[in-house]
Amino acid sequence: MTVNKSILAYDIKDLSFSDHDTKDYYLIIYLSESSISLLVFNPNINKYLALKSYEISGFRFLKKNEQLAANIEELSPIYKKRILVMANPFFTIVPSEYFSDEMSEYYYKLNYDLKPDDNIRNDFIKNLNSYLIYTLDIDFELIDRYFAPTKIIHAATPYLASILSNIENYLSNKIFTEVEKKFVRLAILKDGKLLLYNSFQYKTKEDLLYILINTSNQLGFDTDRDKYYFSGRIEKETDLYKLLFKYIRYPLFLPRFNKFFYPSSFDTIPSQLFYNAFTVPLCE
Repeated sequence: MTVNKSILAYDIKDLSFSDHDTKDYYLIIYLSESSISLLVFNPNINKYLALKSYEISGFRFLKKNEQLAANIEELSPIYKKRILVMANPFFTIVPSEYFSDEMSEYYYKLNYDLKPDDNIRNDFIKNLNSYLIYTLDIDFELIDRYFAPTKIIHAATPYLASILSNIENYLSNKIFTEVEKKFVRLAILKDGKLLLYNSFQYKTKEDLLYILINTSNQLGFDTDRDKYYFSGRIEKETDLYKLLFKYIRYPLFLPRFNKFFYPSSFDTIPSQLFYNAFTVPLCE
């Protein structure tokens, strides 16, 4: 039985944060099945000023706990932009030359079943010259009532933008794994090309290991030589990390994205936990 409670995991503000200047800030709301994270970003100086994160028990949790959003003080001010980032495993990538709005549903249904109330959306990924087609498995009325976003994007969009914007990532074979509670997103770079970007659902840490090893074998990766980067819901002292370390020689954590600035107070946060949320301004 799921317990409908939220747990405040992080609540950090830089001394330069000002309630009077929020009209100059972006509010980034990163929503997944297991957490709600709110980040305040000042685009004028490319710096993050605040982070608050709650552990939750699924998207349905929001419908039953309206007081959570009502009590998050960061949601009250007026911001320059409110960007909602949705992390789910349902997306497909289509090159620009084959994309059209009329074909979006067709392309999506090649990989997933489309529920009657699903809304097809797309994000343009500039450095891939492709479109990410996806659905949101949460209703818009709920989103508008809680978060009032001025923009909605899929979590895969800034993640891809960050991986592909770093020229050093093309210099060796690398597998990037973003770990969510029930699925992982894998980006595979080999010989200077993006070979694969997809999501895989899992139930146990052994499932996740199998996904990585099987993908490595199929694409000719060497777990003793090639680099494996992890971000998201994984930390060094967890059973998952210890299991990966038995089979992968270099299970590395992604450092914070270095094109933005962060308060010294953010140094207490493991770099990989909010890596993807920190990359969102790349989509502006």
